[in-house]
Amino acid sequence: MKRYNYLLSLVLLMIIASCSKKEVTLPEPGTFSKVRFRDPFILFQTEAGLNLAINYQGKPLASSGNSWEFTVLPGEGKFEFLYKDSGIKALETTLNIDKDSIPTYVFFKPDANSEQVQLIEDTQGSEAPPAPDHIKVKLANFAQSFFGNKNIKVVFSQNGAAVDTIQTQGTEYTSGYSVMPRAFTTVRGQKRITYQYELTFLDENDLPIANSDGNPLVTYFISGSGSASNAKSIFTIFLREESDTISPAILFES
Repeated sequence: MKRYNYLLSLVLLMIIASCSKKEVTLPEPGTFSKVRFRDPFILFQTEAGLNLAINYQGKPLASSGNSWEFTVLPGEGKFEFLYKDSGIKALETTLNIDKDSIPTYVFFKPDANSEQVQLIEDTQGSEAPPAPDHIKVKLANFAQSFFGNKNIKVVFSQNGAAVDTIQTQGTEYTSGYSVMPRAFTTVRGQKRITYQYELTFLDENDLPIANSDGNPLVTYFISGSGSASNAKSIFTIFLREESDTISPAILFES
Protein backbone atom coordinates (compact mmCIF):
# COMPACT_ATOMS: atom_id res chain seq x y z
CA MET A 1 0.00 0.00 0.00
CA LYS A 2 2.81 2.39 0.88
CA ARG A 3 4.43 1.71 -2.47
CA TYR A 4 1.09 2.37 -4.20
CA ASN A 5 0.61 5.68 -2.37
CA TYR A 6 4.16 6.69 -3.25
CA LEU A 7 3.63 6.03 -6.95
CA LEU A 8 0.28 7.85 -6.89
CA SER A 9 1.86 10.88 -5.23
CA LEU A 10 4.67 10.88 -7.78
CA VAL A 11 2.19 10.81 -10.68
CA LEU A 12 0.19 13.68 -9.16
CA LEU A 13 3.33 15.77 -8.72
CA MET A 14 4.29 15.19 -12.37
CA ILE A 15 0.80 16.25 -13.52
CA ILE A 16 0.91 19.42 -11.40
CA ALA A 17 4.42 20.25 -12.63
CA SER A 18 3.46 19.79 -16.27
CA CYS A 19 0.40 22.01 -15.86
CA SER A 20 2.49 24.77 -14.29
CA LYS A 21 4.88 24.91 -17.26
CA LYS A 22 4.37 27.65 -19.85
CA GLU A 23 2.88 26.61 -23.14
CA VAL A 24 5.30 26.42 -26.05
CA THR A 25 4.52 29.12 -28.64
CA LEU A 26 5.16 27.99 -32.17
CA PRO A 27 6.73 30.54 -34.51
CA GLU A 28 4.41 32.26 -36.93
CA PRO A 29 4.51 31.11 -40.55
CA GLY A 30 7.34 32.72 -42.53
CA THR A 31 6.64 36.06 -44.18
CA PHE A 32 7.75 36.29 -47.79
CA SER A 33 9.09 39.28 -49.69
CA LYS A 34 9.47 40.15 -53.35
CA VAL A 35 12.34 41.57 -55.37
CA ARG A 36 12.49 42.84 -58.96
CA PHE A 37 15.37 42.98 -61.44
CA ARG A 38 15.55 45.02 -64.66
CA ASP A 39 17.90 44.94 -67.64
CA PRO A 40 17.46 48.30 -69.43
CA PHE A 41 20.85 48.02 -71.15
CA ILE A 42 20.03 44.57 -72.61
CA LEU A 43 22.99 42.81 -71.00
CA PHE A 44 21.22 39.45 -70.73
CA GLN A 45 18.99 39.57 -73.80
CA THR A 46 19.77 37.59 -76.96
CA GLU A 47 17.87 36.73 -80.13
CA ALA A 48 17.03 33.41 -78.48
CA GLY A 49 15.55 35.15 -75.45
CA LEU A 50 16.62 35.79 -71.88
CA ASN A 51 20.18 34.57 -71.24
CA LEU A 52 20.10 34.79 -67.45
CA ALA A 53 19.88 32.30 -64.60
CA ILE A 54 19.54 33.44 -60.99
CA ASN A 55 20.50 31.44 -57.91
CA TYR A 56 19.19 32.44 -54.49
CA GLN A 57 20.82 30.94 -51.41
CA GLY A 58 22.48 28.39 -53.70
CA LYS A 59 19.26 27.27 -55.40
CA PRO A 60 17.80 28.31 -58.79
CA LEU A 61 15.02 30.88 -58.80
CA ALA A 62 12.19 29.98 -61.15
CA SER A 63 10.98 32.80 -63.39
CA SER A 64 7.68 33.07 -65.20
CA GLY A 65 8.31 33.94 -68.84
CA ASN A 66 10.06 37.30 -68.98
CA SER A 67 8.94 38.22 -65.46
CA TRP A 68 11.84 39.41 -63.34
CA GLU A 69 9.94 39.51 -60.05
CA PHE A 70 10.76 36.81 -57.51
CA THR A 71 9.48 35.72 -54.11
CA VAL A 72 12.20 35.40 -51.44
CA LEU A 73 12.57 35.47 -47.67
CA PRO A 74 13.02 38.85 -45.96
CA GLY A 75 16.49 39.76 -44.74
CA GLU A 76 19.91 39.06 -46.21
CA GLY A 77 20.20 36.60 -49.07
CA LYS A 78 22.94 35.59 -51.47
CA PHE A 79 22.19 36.07 -55.18
CA GLU A 80 24.20 34.72 -58.11
CA PHE A 81 23.55 35.87 -61.68
CA LEU A 82 24.85 33.64 -64.46
CA TYR A 83 24.81 33.59 -68.25
CA LYS A 84 22.44 30.72 -68.92
CA ASP A 85 24.17 29.49 -72.09
CA SER A 86 27.69 29.28 -70.63
CA GLY A 87 27.13 29.08 -66.88
CA ILE A 88 29.66 31.89 -66.41
CA LYS A 89 28.94 33.98 -63.32
CA ALA A 90 28.30 37.62 -64.18
CA LEU A 91 27.73 38.84 -60.64
CA GLU A 92 27.48 37.59 -57.07
CA THR A 93 26.14 39.77 -54.27
CA THR A 94 24.23 39.78 -50.98
CA LEU A 95 21.02 41.80 -50.84
CA ASN A 96 19.02 42.75 -47.76
CA ILE A 97 15.35 42.53 -48.78
CA ASP A 98 12.78 44.37 -46.66
CA LYS A 99 9.44 42.61 -46.16
CA ASP A 100 7.45 45.85 -46.41
CA SER A 101 8.59 46.92 -49.88
CA ILE A 102 9.42 45.50 -53.30
CA PRO A 103 12.89 46.79 -54.24
CA THR A 104 13.93 47.07 -57.88
CA TYR A 105 17.54 46.47 -58.93
CA VAL A 106 19.03 47.32 -62.32
CA PHE A 107 21.89 45.60 -64.15
CA PHE A 108 24.38 47.85 -65.89
CA LYS A 109 27.98 48.10 -67.03
CA PRO A 110 29.85 51.27 -66.05
CA ASP A 111 32.00 50.80 -69.15
CA ALA A 112 30.32 49.58 -72.33
CA ASN A 113 33.40 47.50 -73.18
CA SER A 114 33.79 46.01 -69.70
CA GLU A 115 32.91 42.44 -68.73
CA GLN A 116 31.96 43.62 -65.25
CA VAL A 117 28.24 43.78 -64.47
CA GLN A 118 27.00 45.86 -61.56
CA LEU A 119 23.69 46.00 -59.72
CA ILE A 120 22.18 49.17 -58.30
CA GLU A 121 18.90 49.70 -56.46
CA ASP A 122 16.35 52.10 -57.92
CA THR A 123 15.46 54.37 -54.99
CA GLN A 124 14.40 57.23 -57.21
CA GLY A 125 10.69 56.52 -56.75
CA SER A 126 10.75 58.10 -53.29
CA GLU A 127 12.38 61.32 -54.54
CA ALA A 128 10.10 64.37 -54.45
CA PRO A 129 9.61 66.04 -57.84
CA PRO A 130 11.32 69.38 -58.50
CA ALA A 131 9.58 72.69 -58.95
CA PRO A 132 7.88 73.25 -62.31
CA ASP A 133 10.26 73.93 -65.21
CA HIS A 134 13.17 72.23 -63.38
CA ILE A 135 14.85 68.83 -63.35
CA LYS A 136 16.79 66.88 -60.72
CA VAL A 137 20.03 65.12 -61.66
CA LYS A 138 22.25 62.68 -59.75
CA LEU A 139 25.52 61.75 -61.46
CA ALA A 140 28.50 59.39 -61.18
CA ASN A 141 31.69 59.34 -63.24
CA PHE A 142 32.55 55.82 -64.44
CA ALA A 143 34.99 57.17 -67.04
CA GLN A 144 37.77 57.52 -64.49
CA SER A 145 40.61 56.42 -66.76
CA PHE A 146 39.60 58.93 -69.44
CA PHE A 147 40.00 61.77 -66.93
CA GLY A 148 43.21 60.43 -65.41
CA ASN A 149 41.41 59.06 -62.33
CA LYS A 150 40.77 62.57 -61.04
CA ASN A 151 37.63 64.21 -59.72
CA ILE A 152 36.12 66.58 -62.25
CA LYS A 153 33.35 69.12 -62.53
CA VAL A 154 30.55 68.62 -65.04
CA VAL A 155 28.97 71.84 -66.35
CA PHE A 156 25.38 71.65 -67.63
CA SER A 157 24.38 74.37 -70.12
CA GLN A 158 21.33 75.26 -72.19
CA ASN A 159 21.15 77.84 -74.96
CA GLY A 160 24.81 78.71 -74.39
CA ALA A 161 24.41 79.53 -70.68
CA ALA A 162 25.61 77.38 -67.76
CA VAL A 163 22.72 76.35 -65.50
CA ASP A 164 24.52 74.13 -62.96
CA THR A 165 27.84 72.44 -62.14
CA ILE A 166 28.18 69.02 -60.48
CA GLN A 167 31.36 67.99 -58.65
CA THR A 168 32.10 64.27 -59.05
CA GLN A 169 33.57 62.11 -56.27
CA GLY A 170 35.36 59.13 -57.78
CA THR A 171 32.86 56.60 -59.08
CA GLU A 172 30.36 57.35 -56.31
CA TYR A 173 27.00 58.88 -57.09
CA THR A 174 26.50 62.37 -55.74
CA SER A 175 24.87 62.23 -52.31
CA GLY A 176 21.87 64.27 -53.43
CA TYR A 177 20.18 65.53 -56.56
CA SER A 178 21.20 68.77 -58.25
CA VAL A 179 18.23 70.93 -59.21
CA MET A 180 18.56 72.87 -62.45
CA PRO A 181 16.18 74.90 -64.60
CA ARG A 182 14.84 73.60 -67.88
CA ALA A 183 14.64 75.92 -70.87
CA PHE A 184 11.45 76.28 -72.87
CA THR A 185 10.59 77.80 -76.20
CA THR A 186 7.19 78.96 -77.38
CA VAL A 187 6.16 78.06 -80.91
CA ARG A 188 2.77 79.28 -82.15
CA GLY A 189 1.60 79.72 -78.60
CA GLN A 190 2.67 76.19 -77.59
CA LYS A 191 5.21 75.70 -74.80
CA ARG A 192 7.98 73.33 -75.88
CA ILE A 193 10.67 71.84 -73.69
CA THR A 194 14.34 72.13 -74.54
CA TYR A 195 15.41 68.60 -73.63
CA GLN A 196 19.07 68.89 -74.55
CA TYR A 197 21.79 69.93 -72.12
CA GLU A 198 25.35 70.55 -73.26
CA LEU A 199 27.96 69.00 -70.96
CA THR A 200 31.50 70.35 -70.66
CA PHE A 201 34.15 69.35 -68.13
CA LEU A 202 36.56 71.16 -65.82
CA ASP A 203 39.65 69.74 -64.16
CA GLU A 204 40.74 70.27 -60.55
CA ASN A 205 42.00 73.75 -61.49
CA ASP A 206 38.69 74.68 -63.17
CA LEU A 207 40.33 74.53 -66.61
CA PRO A 208 38.41 73.04 -69.57
CA ILE A 209 39.25 69.41 -70.30
CA ALA A 210 40.17 68.92 -73.96
CA ASN A 211 39.50 66.06 -76.35
CA SER A 212 42.11 64.37 -78.55
CA ASP A 213 41.95 67.31 -81.01
CA GLY A 214 42.84 69.81 -78.32
CA ASN A 215 39.37 71.36 -78.29
CA PRO A 216 37.16 71.49 -75.17
CA LEU A 217 35.44 68.14 -74.64
CA VAL A 218 31.70 68.46 -75.25
CA THR A 219 28.89 65.92 -75.03
CA TYR A 220 25.12 66.09 -74.63
CA PHE A 221 22.51 64.84 -72.19
CA ILE A 222 18.96 64.41 -73.53
CA SER A 223 16.59 64.76 -70.59
CA GLY A 224 13.82 62.47 -71.79
CA SER A 225 11.10 63.23 -74.30
CA GLY A 226 7.37 63.83 -74.47
CA SER A 227 5.11 66.80 -73.99
CA ALA A 228 5.53 69.44 -71.32
CA SER A 229 2.72 67.85 -69.30
CA ASN A 230 4.27 64.37 -68.97
CA ALA A 231 8.01 64.97 -69.35
CA LYS A 232 10.42 63.16 -67.04
CA SER A 233 11.97 65.41 -64.41
CA ILE A 234 14.24 63.21 -62.20
CA PHE A 235 17.34 61.52 -63.63
CA THR A 236 20.14 59.31 -62.34
CA ILE A 237 22.89 59.29 -64.97
CA PHE A 238 26.49 58.16 -65.29
CA LEU A 239 29.41 59.05 -67.54
CA ARG A 240 31.05 56.26 -69.50
CA GLU A 241 33.84 56.05 -72.02
CA GLU A 242 33.02 55.12 -75.60
CA SER A 243 35.91 54.91 -78.07
CA ASP A 244 37.75 58.22 -77.65
CA THR A 245 34.94 60.24 -76.13
CA ILE A 246 32.53 60.42 -73.18
CA SER A 247 28.78 59.92 -73.19
CA PRO A 248 26.17 60.18 -70.43
CA ALA A 249 23.77 57.25 -69.98
CA ILE A 250 20.48 57.36 -68.09
CA LEU A 251 20.20 54.76 -65.35
CA PHE A 252 16.84 55.85 -63.90
CA GLU A 253 14.30 58.43 -64.99
CA SER A 254 10.94 59.35 -63.55
